[in-house]
Amino acid sequence: MLRVGIDQASQHHDVCLAPEGQAPSYLRVPNDADGLEALLTAIRRLEPNPAQVHVAIEGSGQGLFVAALLAAGFRVYPVNPKAVDRYRDRLSPAGSKDDRRDALVLAEILRTDRHRLQPLRLESDTLRQLRVVYSHHQTLVEERTRLLNQLTACLRAYYPRALELFADLGRPVAWTFLRTFPTPAHFARARRSRIEKLLRQHRYPGVAAKTAELLELARKPQLPADPATVALWARRMLFLVDQLEAVCRELEACHEQLETLVQAHPDGDLFRSMKGIGTVLAAGVITVFGEDRQAVPNVRPIQCRSGTAPVTVRSGKTVRVRFRHACNKQARHTLQLLAQQLVQHHDWARQIYQTHRQRGRHYHEALRIVAHHALRVLFAMWRDRQPYDPTRFEAARRQRQEPKAA
Repeated sequence: MLRVGIDQASQHHDVCLAPEGQAPSYLRVPNDADGLEALLTAIRRLEPNPAQVHVAIEGSGQGLFVAALLAAGFRVYPVNPKAVDRYRDRLSPAGSKDDRRDALVLAEILRTDRHRLQPLRLESDTLRQLRVVYSHHQTLVEERTRLLNQLTACLRAYYPRALELFADLGRPVAWTFLRTFPTPAHFARARRSRIEKLLRQHRYPGVAAKTAELLELARKPQLPADPATVALWARRMLFLVDQLEAVCRELEACHEQLETLVQAHPDGDLFRSMKGIGTVLAAGVITVFGEDRQAVPNVRPIQCRSGTAPVTVRSGKTVRVRFRHACNKQARHTLQLLAQQLVQHHDWARQIYQTHRQRGRHYHEALRIVAHHALRVLFAMWRDRQPYDPTRFEAARRQRQEPKAA
């Protein structure tokens, strides 16, 4: 058996090769195709059987280099950076640190604690695609919110009347209107025929009533804009509108991709069988659970990884329960969104939420508790490959003395 510790960096990787019963050797390889080939050659020289090669890396195990090691058939173990830092003190209490020593630390962790580590497994093409598209979708949602806030602030600075025109600045009709009437002066000169044509172009409901409303707003007195800066503010506004339109179009394309991928994944319809879980949430839940059912004996690791489980600290007579900071932040956000939907669609989730709100829990804390309970239900569905059945889970919840399922 060969233990391999790899301390990764952006330009190169320091590697410790520790064959069973032999002194470790070291090498440094560049972070490119030549470096990968050099590492594979060195490993195969010491251990030709890839199943007997165990590799430890610091972090979550993302990146092309790690993917190549998995494709080569090696068992790759991601190690939490905090665990590496604390294990380092066993080898050097003085606190000395260098990349070569860190590679040795990772190899030593494999020697003493490999049974505590969970190896990475090569996921299906569909799941890997889902992870990329779902992450991109979440980033775009945040970007859309940021741009909407910036656009609102920009309009408030020179054109506050524009904020009264449409309820949602994220709709195409609002973008066209702002491009057509980019300043208060343009809006004040708006003609009925121009407004009607614009609204019909976007198939806006109630064209006559909306036209009358907009004309009334156009004729009302407005706070005067600064003549020296109004053109500059308008330019900034149009720039933000262009960005917002691009982000919204990409969001639509992402949603279509997610629909295709969720439909293709074997767990897509499984999770969507629970009322309140649509395409986007199903994609997020699939990325939270993954595909390796054998590696997850119970729901606890998923609850910890997703941040719904609190951290309990016991020392003597003191017991302290605190918020779990170290977790997958995207998974936690996904489960918060899931909890919001479940509270709206399921009585049992609503009862859990209301119970904890009455106990003084704040909004997000109560949602996190709902998500913690929901993961048990989702885990049972995922483990048994069974769609959501309220009567089946009602019996399980009675055993736990939890609120009744809907």
